[in-house]
Amino acid sequence: MRMLALAEAWVLRGGRFVMTGELPPTLVERVERTGGQWIPRPKDVDDGAWTRELTVTRSSAAVVADGYAFVSSTSHW
Repeated sequence: MRMLALAEAWVLRGGRFVMTGELPPTLVERVERTGGQWIPRPKDVDDGAWTRELTVTRSSAAVVADGYAFVSSTSHW
């Protein structure tokens, strides 16, 4: 929910966003209603590698990550 609130504020300022990870269908619908793009993360990939690949292929200006399961090694690409 924190990430979605941030994304909604970003859209109000003219930004675009993509979300990836694991979300229940109701939140995926909300992402799409907000104007964002939802890309489900495959279960067999490393979070850091997946995020890095999306960032590079989409020429992203920024990445915001949130989660309870992060370990220190994922914060240093």
